[in-house]
Amino acid sequence: EQLLDAQSQAAGVPLRLAGQPVGTRAAQLPGAKVARVLKATSQDKFLELFGKPLRLFPSESERCNDPTVLQAFQMISGPAVHELIASPENRLARLLTSGQPDAAIVAELYWSALTRAPAAAELKGALADLAKARDALEKRAALEELLWGLLNAKEFSLRR
Repeated sequence: EQLLDAQSQAAGVPLRLAGQPVGTRAAQLPGAKVARVLKATSQDKFLELFGKPLRLFPSESERCNDPTVLQAFQMISGPAVHELIASPENRLARLLTSGQPDAAIVAELYWSALTRAPAAAELKGALADLAKARDALEKRAALEELLWGLLNAKEFSLRR
């Protein structure tokens, strides 16, 4: 739950969980399974895959904490993470229309994801990638790659 909530916060996109108001945090849910009449979102499936229990028992033994290959694939190329990164209303969209310089945009992404400023080498690499962009679409793509890398960094999981 905390991982999905942190990804949502870093991307600047509220979660959309079946049967819940937009923006409900994953940690607020009592269980992972949604009613069979509701269509589960990719974010609901993310929670189920990462072991959010049904809360049928008043014990933590209901939760499985063993990592799986499916969890790795979910982080690398899963729809929940992709939707947060590609959302037209996310933090990237707001930053691209803000008129801020590229260095400020990169710094905000680092602060929102890793709660720190980028190191000099990280900033230099990100700015070099952004400088290669020939238009707004390529710049957006470069920022999406940066955000994806930040959300998949070990540091993200440990700090958030």
